[in-house]
Amino acid sequence: MENEIAFLKTDDGLDFKLTTDKLYITSATGTETFALRSINGIGVIDLVERYNSALSALKRLNTSNQLNGTLCAAGGLLIAWFSFSKEITVGGLFGLGFIGLGVYFFTRKRIKPELMSSVRIMLNGMNRDFEFNKRKVNSTDVANFVARVEDTLTAFHKNQ
Repeated sequence: MENEIAFLKTDDGLDFKLTTDKLYITSATGTETFALRSINGIGVIDLVERYNSALSALKRLNTSNQLNGTLCAAGGLLIAWFSFSKEITVGGLFGLGFIGLGVYFFTRKRIKPELMSSVRIMLNGMNRDFEFNKRKVNSTDVANFVARVEDTLTAFHKNQ
């Protein structure tokens, strides 16, 4: 009979359960079971490259929005000024609409990306990554669980 050694639950819907013979992982896509004899190692990695590329894309998008906002507002200001100076209210309202669109583009902010981490299980010939949001999980709990799995793997492989 298998005894539960350690358990970890994340807010992202990942559940890890370590028993004396197996590692059970439940995610949004289903449950996977890994025999300890097939696991070569386990660790936690931060997905920094993905975070940096998302941050760069956000910066480019915000710069583009600011440029578009400035151009729309400036164009709207010119249209409104020329229209109101000649008492053409339809053109003036059209210009005010462009100013409003420019302000919208200029002030619109995107959601900042978050750093994701992954529990990586190293198997024969491949790795399996199980991602979680680092902000929503206590890093100490994850580190303690991974250390417990490593200790169990070391003891398991010594006994074989």
